[in-house]
Parts: sequence; C-alpha cells; structure tokens
Amino acid sequence: MIGVVVIAVGAVAFISLGRTRLSGSPNAQLAGWVSEANFATSSSVLNHDALELHHIIATHASVGARHTLCGAWANDAGTDNDNLPTPIAALTQTLAVSYGDFYNAAQLCYAAKGTDDQAMKRATGYSEKGLALLRKAIAEIEQRTQRSVDTTTSTTLIPETTTSML
Repeated sequence: MIGVVVIAVGAVAFISLGRTRLSGSPNAQLAGWVSEANFATSSSVLNHDALELHHIIATHASVGARHTLCGAWANDAGTDNDNLPTPIAALTQTLAVSYGDFYNAAQLCYAAKGTDDQAMKRATGYSEKGLALLRKAIAEIEQRTQRSVDTTTSTTLIPETTTSML
C-alpha cells in the first residue's frame, strides 16, 4: 500500500507539470516557485515534524500525542506535494518522492501500536529517506538560484549523521 502512495504522489506531480506559469529562465522560474510555494517555511515544518518523530520515540509519547503529530505530518506532506510542480522536472520528482516518504512515515507512525513497534522503525526509515531527498532538493535550489534557502524558520535540519533512534 505504501508503494502505491509513493507512485500516486509522483504521478500527481508529473501530471501537474504543465501548471507552472512563471516566466524567465528556468532558474528564475525556480526562484519564483520557491517564493510562491513558501518552500523555506514548508521545508522547515517537514523537518520539524521529523524531529518530533524522534522525540516521540525517545519519550515513548502517548498514542494521542503520536496521532496528533503524525496526522499533522501527513497533512503537511500532502500540502507541500500540492505545491508541485517546480519548473525543473527532476527537482519536482525528487521533492515528490521526499514528500511521499514523509507521508508514508506519518501513516506508519499513526498506525503503530506503540513507539517500539516495527511500524515506528519503518516510519523512521522513511523519515530519514525523505530528509535526505529534501536536503538534496535544497542544495539544488540553492545552486540554481544562487540564493540560500533558510530552513531555520522553526528549526534546523537534522544533521546527515543522524541515525535511527531505534
């Protein structure tokens, strides 16, 4: 079922490629998309959600707290996916897969029976893959636009050396 979600997210992003109405060079269009999509803030929110997953696991948070976080995380990933496409097809695909990974992590987190559940371990794996792809997308955006993407709005990105807390 999770694979179907990822494929569906990617398909929606691909199908909507024709909706971009920004002008100028591809890199100028990308800079416009970053602003219109509020990409820095939305990336920061997704990162914060991923940090909270680690916090929930470490503190063995209640089912209610887990459901609140994971429900919001799934919504955040879906909202960000709705901002696709970017003017760069390969970047759109990278972000679509990242958002799909975050969505899958959120769904597994929500469905887990407890914080030590196998589903939480899988959720952490999807979260880490989503973060790696988000980092890749941010680096590409910064390189193409020659502008920094400030993702420190609410938190900083989890360091690349982060490993599963499970």
